[in-house]
Order: sequence, then C-alpha cells, then structure tokens
Amino acid sequence: MEGGTEEQQEAVHRLRNDKRALRREIIDLLTKTTEAQRLEESSHAANRVISTRLWHSAKRIFIFRSMDREIDTTQIIDHALTCGKVVALPRMEGRKIVFHRIEDLKGPFTRHAYGITEPAATLPVEEPRDKEYDLLIAPGAAFTREGKRLGYGKGYYDRYLAAYRDRVITVGLCFSFQLVEDIPTGAFDIPVEYVVAGEDQEEKW
Repeated sequence: MEGGTEEQQEAVHRLRNDKRALRREIIDLLTKTTEAQRLEESSHAANRVISTRLWHSAKRIFIFRSMDREIDTTQIIDHALTCGKVVALPRMEGRKIVFHRIEDLKGPFTRHAYGITEPAATLPVEEPRDKEYDLLIAPGAAFTREGKRLGYGKGYYDRYLAAYRDRVITVGLCFSFQLVEDIPTGAFDIPVEYVVAGEDQEEKW
C-alpha cells in the first residue's frame, strides 16, 4: 500500500491475511461437500429464491453459472428461462465481468482459464437498469446474514457491484456452511442485500 502510514499498511496486511484464512477454511469445506448434500441444498435454495416477491417482480436475472464445488444454479436458471425472464451470465473480460444474455443452457459457451464456463462474447450484453426489475444473484466464498460477502480473492464482483448496485437488487447464494458470523471487510468490499444459504431458515426477505 503505497502512501499509507506503517499502521495503515499493517491493517491492510492483517485484513488480507484474515480473508485468506477464512477463504481457505471455506474452500476446504467445499471440496468435502458430497453430491447428495449439493443437490439437496441447491434445490432447497432454488425453491426459496423463486418463491419470493423479488423474484416474481424481476424481469432480468443476472446470475452466475456454478462450478462443480459451488451451490448449483441450474434450477434457478431453468426456471427463469421458462418464465420468460431475461437471463444473463457473467464473462470475465480483463479485470471486470460482463454479463451476456442467454436463451438456454446449450450455449454457445467458452471455457475460461479458471475453469469457468462462460457465455460466448458474441452473445448480447445485458446491464442492470432498474432496481425494481433487475435481480443479481452473486456467488461468494462466505456470507453473513447481514450481507457481508467474502469473494474468492479477485475482486470481480466487488467492482461490478460498486458500479451497478444502485440499479439492481443483490442476493448472495451459498451452502449453509458458507454462512458465517462475521467477515473481515475493507472499503472496497461491497455487501449484498439478501442472502439465501442452503437449508438456513433465518433470511430477512
């Protein structure tokens, strides 16, 4: 951290270390998740998301396509497409993410270097426009009930949310064990407004 005092630099260093430790702990738990647990919690979370008033009023759904270790978003995506909602998935472009509209889960898709399946760059770009109609479902390594979010360390969603959070309702989606009591955060860590965590029942929406 150039230009900061020694005390500020130490605080930044502690924050990074605390985040790294929690992230490692959660990722270790993710690798131990059974397929049965993944299917059960994913289905439970999906049913709760699609039963909310926010879902019913949303016309555009911005949502991640889950990797093998993450809570599965397929059911949510399928339901949105069936309902005639606009569905957009993220693609990494340099240090930012861009959402592209899809018509179904057949593609066209490409494979990112991180192992993430992304929509092809030729698909139409979608951006949030109105908080009344746009819903963004975000991934994370961990969340708190109050909406604090720990990402995977690259800052893609923090940068995106910083730019668009005034135009979109934000929801964190995760397994129940990814819901923690507290998360170390800094000035550039952007919270979500709501959290759906697997089989957890104490959500605020």
